[in-house]
Amino acid sequence: MVNYWISMNLPDIVAIFIGRDLIEWDFIEYKCSDRSADWLSYAKISAIAKNSRYVYKANWMEKILIRGVNWVGDVVMTTPFFKGLKKVWPETEIYVLTRPHLKSLYANAPHIAGIVEIEEKSRLFGWPKCLRQIRQLAPECAICLPHSISSALFLTLSGISQTYGRSCHYRSVLFTHPVYGTIEDYSGHQVDFYLEMLEAITGSSDRDVLPEIYLSEADLKEASDIIRNMKLPLLGLCTTAAYGPAKLWPKEYFIEIAKRFINDTGGSVLLFGSASDSQYTETTKSSIGKHAYNLAGRTSLLVSTAIMRACQVVVANDSGPMHLAAASGTRTIGIFGSTDPKRTAPRGKQASYLYKAKTCSPCYERTCRYEMYECLRCISPEEVYERIQI
Repeated sequence: MVNYWISMNLPDIVAIFIGRDLIEWDFIEYKCSDRSADWLSYAKISAIAKNSRYVYKANWMEKILIRGVNWVGDVVMTTPFFKGLKKVWPETEIYVLTRPHLKSLYANAPHIAGIVEIEEKSRLFGWPKCLRQIRQLAPECAICLPHSISSALFLTLSGISQTYGRSCHYRSVLFTHPVYGTIEDYSGHQVDFYLEMLEAITGSSDRDVLPEIYLSEADLKEASDIIRNMKLPLLGLCTTAAYGPAKLWPKEYFIEIAKRFINDTGGSVLLFGSASDSQYTETTKSSIGKHAYNLAGRTSLLVSTAIMRACQVVVANDSGPMHLAAASGTRTIGIFGSTDPKRTAPRGKQASYLYKAKTCSPCYERTCRYEMYECLRCISPEEVYERIQI
């Protein structure tokens, strides 16, 4: 008896028998202990397997709803996906389903037709209201960018006829068109991971598209008013990271390069961050002294981005503000510790990063298991300041 085995899980097998309509296969990979002709009958099962890739090449649609990601940096890294989708289907109306605190990042984008807010902290009351809005909107297709089960389940409950999303975390049965592959198994940049998904859906994508955040005239004017009386040039510092201490370059290092910049140039140093970062950045500002300004929690995301664009250079931990700075087009230097720049390095015309991998790198931990943070401490203030002077 021929003994077949296939690298797949039970939800993937179930997905085959509930009617997945695959439009075109890119290629089929299957594994079999006996290379007989019978294994051709297993082609479809094999193509659904975890390591398979295929292209749907879906037809043009009038309205598409995109479930947006949940972090500032991730939103920035998905902007090429939105631009690429509009390039493939220029007549399609693209709507974004996103959390309220992130909607401003989509507000001025010319390729976004509208925004639907979802409040996930109160699913019992927030979901029904949002589902009613989506049904009134009546999109023909939904694409899920986050990797959570809840985001996939929500789109399933919306009743949208075509749903696309990554099959990670056993979500393949929740989408009419699952796209296989997980971010954990992907070796490239996160921007390319989303563009690969676009290619799987439409059959086309442009890998040369850079992240971009669109600023309004009001954002630029407010930014100009804030920095009007500051001494130039401006150095931007993003000294915090919501992820945890394993992403934080030492505070004293930031203070050292800030003082040196002020002494050498006669300029000003601006500290960026969220409202929850304000106490941390305030102590940093006090240590720097004169010509340092704490903007954490005092401006909107877009105004902060507009101010970053006016900076000579921005030095940032691997964080949302780092990606905003790079997307603004300003010279950005990212500092990496527990995470891997191959996946999340800042992408922009003038973006670069510093990273010194240790034997335990990248660990992706929020705190250092050895309590030393050597991967961050070994990047010296002198190295960073040399980059600033280039």
